[in-house]
Amino acid sequence: MDWLGFVSMLCFTGCYVPQLLRTYRTRTVHGVSTVYWGIVVVGYVTGVLYILPLKNIFLLLTYLLGLICAAVMLVACLRFRNR
Repeated sequence: MDWLGFVSMLCFTGCYVPQLLRTYRTRTVHGVSTVYWGIVVVGYVTGVLYILPLKNIFLLLTYLLGLICAAVMLVACLRFRNR
C-alpha cells in the first residue's frame, strides 16, 4: 500500500508545477488570488503540525512538498502582482 501513498504524493505536489512554471515564465499572476495562496499555505502548515506526531512519512512528505510549492506561489503572487 505504500505505493498508493507515493502516487498520491506525486499527484498532489505535481499539480502545482504547471502554474509555477507558467508564473515564472510569464512573470505575471493576472487572475491568480494572493489570498487563496495565503490560505493554502496556512492550511499546509497546520496540516504538517497535525501530521508530525503521526509519523506517516508519505503524508508528511505530501504536505511538506505542497507547502513548499504553495509558499513559492504565494511569493510569486506578492512579487509579480503589480506587473
